[in-house]
Order: sequence, then structure tokens, then C-alpha cells
Amino acid sequence: MQKQILIPFFVLAVSIFVKVLANMDFKMNDIAKLIPAKKNHSISEAIFSLFLVNPIIASKRFRELLMDGQPLSKNFQRFKENKSVALSFSIKSSKEGNLHSELHNLEPKETEDGFVMEAFSEGKLAWFIRYDPLMPVLSIHSFMYSNWNEFYESVFTYLKAISDFDNSIYVSGYALNYVDDFDWIDSLLPNMETIFNKGGRYLPPLIFEAREGWSFSANQVRNLENTLVLEHTNVSINSTTGSSHKITLSHHAASDFTEYKSLTTLCLEKTELKTFANKIHNLNKEFLKETLTQAICSKIGLK
Repeated sequence: MQKQILIPFFVLAVSIFVKVLANMDFKMNDIAKLIPAKKNHSISEAIFSLFLVNPIIASKRFRELLMDGQPLSKNFQRFKENKSVALSFSIKSSKEGNLHSELHNLEPKETEDGFVMEAFSEGKLAWFIRYDPLMPVLSIHSFMYSNWNEFYESVFTYLKAISDFDNSIYVSGYALNYVDDFDWIDSLLPNMETIFNKGGRYLPPLIFEAREGWSFSANQVRNLENTLVLEHTNVSINSTTGSSHKITLSHHAASDFTEYKSLTTLCLEKTELKTFANKIHNLNKEFLKETLTQAICSKIGLK
């Protein structure tokens, strides 16, 4: 009698085990269809920005930093002036007392020039430094991200060269933006639970029922060790060709200093800027861990 009970139980246990293995194998095969932007990670672009207190005067003189023997000449190969145009229009009151804008009176006004410095590797754009006078903001973009320490050290080197050239630059805040890209090599959408963490805080439950491409954005203010950080996130999946889809995760975090700071002083002290930057870098890692499954985090080397 005991043998008769044990045999069906053993068969049931084996059957369940086989189904679990089959399901694991299915998910592993699914994960193999997901190709990150780089060999060891998924970061296609990393951007470090500084918000300036005032526009840079005569910014075209920064071209000198790329001349032979100058600090950035070994890193950057091209300097481009970046014309910015501001549009202004008047707002008038009608006889009825309603406000309306006179769109036909749009007046383009050129502002102080911005610039872009470009660095190439094997014929491809690898880095660029952009100054936008409208914000005004100074941003450093990398398309060759390898790891956080190397990225930050490069950013710091470029900022120091700029501060040594012009010690009149003051900064009100900073930001860090990561763009993570994946290609899903299949004409059909993936099972969302294969890629995205269903229990995460950043995505709504409805996306796990999606049957076509989608995009979700959110903004929030976080308090990180008594530092207020504005966090903007966007996650999307869209068809790129008939046989693949593009999955993009964008994370932008920005914060203000409690007081204006000289860029020269920040570069001299060195550790203060790195401490601030580490906070929002860790916030990006938190976002990815909350949004992606453990299997995908392992695939891109996120611990």
C-alpha cells in the first residue's frame, strides 16, 4: 500500500521538476535574444552636466584648448561654434480683455555663441563637450562608457582644463544622465516579466499586459542624505525593424548646490564634486535594479 502511494507522488514530483526546468530553459532562451548596447553593459550614453550661474563670455575663445600643446588637444579633434537663437513674441490684451500672443511678431534674436568639442575613436564620435548659452549649461557626453570611475576621471580632467582656462565660471548645480539600450531580436514583443521587475517601484503594473510598444515617464523629488534630487525616468520599447525591438531606459538626476560654487574651487578640492556625483550615480544603479530582473542585471554586470 505504501509503495502504491509513493510511486504516484514520485511521478508527480518528477513531472513538476521537468516543467520547472523547461520554464527556466524558455526564459534563458528568451534572455539570449536581448542584446545590450555594449559587450559588458548596456550604457549607450552617459552625460555629466553643470548648470552655470552666468553665460560664458566670448565662448569661441575655448577653441584654443584644442590647439597643439593645449590640455585638450590630445583628446578632442574638432571645435564647432553652436549658434543659439532665442524667439521672443509679444502678449497683448484685446478689447475684450483677453490675453493673446502676437505670433506674427516672432523676433529671432541671436544669443552668445555656444560650442561643441568633439572626440573621435576609430571614425566614430566617442565624446563631446557642449556649452549651451540658453540654459546656460556645460555638458560632457560619452558614447564610450566603460565604468563609473574611468568616466568620472575623464569628466574631471576635461572640467579642470576648462576651469584652468577660465577661472570665472560659477556653478549652481549638476546632473547625471544615463541612457541604457537593448535590442530585442525577435519580431514579437518579449514577455515583459522576462526583462522587467514586476515588483519594482518605477513601472506601473499595466505595462506587463502590453501587447504593443509603450513608453512610460515619471518625475519625482528624492531626499538623498539631505540633498534634494530631481529624478526623471523614462522606459520604452518600440519596434525598430520587422524583426527586432529597441528597449531604452533613461535616467536623469539633477541637484542644486546649497550655494554657488566656483568651478576652479570644485576642481581644486576634487573630492567634493565626486561625493555629489556618487550620490546620483548610485541612484541610477538603484533605478536599474528596481526596473530590470535579476537575470538581466547579471547579464549587464550590475551588482
